[in-house]
Amino acid sequence: ADDDFRFVTPEGIMQWVTESEQALNRMLLLISTVSLLVGGVVIMNILLVSIRERIREIGVRRCFGARRSDITQQFLFESVLVSLLGGAMGAMLGWVLSTALKHFDFLPARITLEPFILAFGFSMIVGLIFGIHPARKAACLSPDETIR
Repeated sequence: ADDDFRFVTPEGIMQWVTESEQALNRMLLLISTVSLLVGGVVIMNILLVSIRERIREIGVRRCFGARRSDITQQFLFESVLVSLLGGAMGAMLGWVLSTALKHFDFLPARITLEPFILAFGFSMIVGLIFGIHPARKAACLSPDETIR
């Protein structure tokens, strides 16, 4: 016959809490990764549109002696700047939400500098990676074709 009871030990509760925390951390990592990828694609699309709108400017700069590397650096800089601004807004939102969570006893939040440094680092890396294609595309534009 089956027993209608079970034993709950402190070790069992701790194991359940640890497993739940690990599952939550994996879920947050997945959400963060997807968000970074989506943000990178958005930055890349913004730069591609910017190149199309500024095609004459790129051509004029090339005619006046700007090298391909100068154009590449310009667009990579813009890409990193846009992503750092996004990282700053995300960090501010995270800080506001963490501060708000402190007011609830059941959700303790500890604010440290490490997540903010990581956010800026990852946003800069995403800006660089997703800015390479548009920057190269802008640098490879032929000066005579862009001015027409």
